[in-house]
Amino acid sequence: MVHLESDGSYLVYIGDECWLASGPTFFRADGQLYSTDNGSLKQIDKPRSMSGKDTLGCWHGESLSYLAGGAKVSVSVRVYDDAGGGKIAVFTQVGGYSPVQCVCAVTPL
Repeated sequence: MVHLESDGSYLVYIGDECWLASGPTFFRADGQLYSTDNGSLKQIDKPRSMSGKDTLGCWHGESLSYLAGGAKVSVSVRVYDDAGGGKIAVFTQVGGYSPVQCVCAVTPL
């Protein structure tokens, strides 16, 4: 299970045990670091619940947005409860200074 906190940090649980806790969120753009740690990266909304279905199956998750300088960056996490016989989490990032960027990591849970 992945839980997105109201401040944008996240926790990944395996069963009842916390397996991974995020550090400060940051993005690099135009040679500059924007970070929640130093206050240069601003969270502009609270996490929003979402759900859907795609080629991997049914998923549920949360999303939120940040402002890095003048660029809006949206991030999300989707959790698939039964994709290929197990759970997976997909983390995405869209936006920033390029028209569209997407960084996805798949983590077995």
